Amino acid sequence: ICLQNSDFTDGTLIIDTPGKYKLCEDIEFDPNPPNSQVSPAEAYEPDFSVYDKNNYGLGFFAAIAIGAQDVEIYLNCHTIKQSKGHALMQRFFAVIELASSPFIPNVGPAQFVGENSPSFVGASNVLIQGPGTIGLSSHHGVHGNENSNITIQQ
Repeated sequence: ICLQNSDFTDGTLIIDTPGKYKLCEDIEFDPNPPNSQVSPAEAYEPDFSVYDKNNYGLGFFAAIAIGAQDVEIYLNCHTIKQSKGHALMQRFFAVIELASSPFIPNVGPAQFVGENSPSFVGASNVLIQGPGTIGLSSHHGVHGNENSNITIQQ
C-alpha cells in the first residue's frame, strides 16, 4: 500500500490489519492545520466521529499507529515527520506508534482505553525498513508498549 500525504490529511493513519506499506513521497504530518477560520488552539483536533475519544482525547499522538501484527513499513528513501506547527501544539507525539494507543490500560495521563473503546493492541512482527528518515517529532520517533519481534533497520 502506497502512503501519501493525502492519507494523513484528517489525522493518524491507523493500521489494524497485516500488510506492507511504503512511503511514496515525503510525509509531513499536519492534520487539520490552523487557517483564517480555525485558531491554533482549535486546530489539530481529531474528528471524534472517526477517531475514538478515549484513544485520541489528548490529540493525535502519532502519524502512524500500528495495532496489528505482521506489518512492514518501507521508508523507501523518504522522510516522515511531524510538522513544526503540530509539534508546537501536540507535545506528546510519536511518528510511529507500535500500539493502538500510547499507554497500556489504566496507565498514563488519561484513560486511553474505555468501555466503548477498542481494546489495547500492541504491535508484533513489525519491520520498519530504510533507507529513509523518521524525522521531527515533539516526543518520540518510534514508541510502543507490549511489543514483540520489532525490527528497525537501514
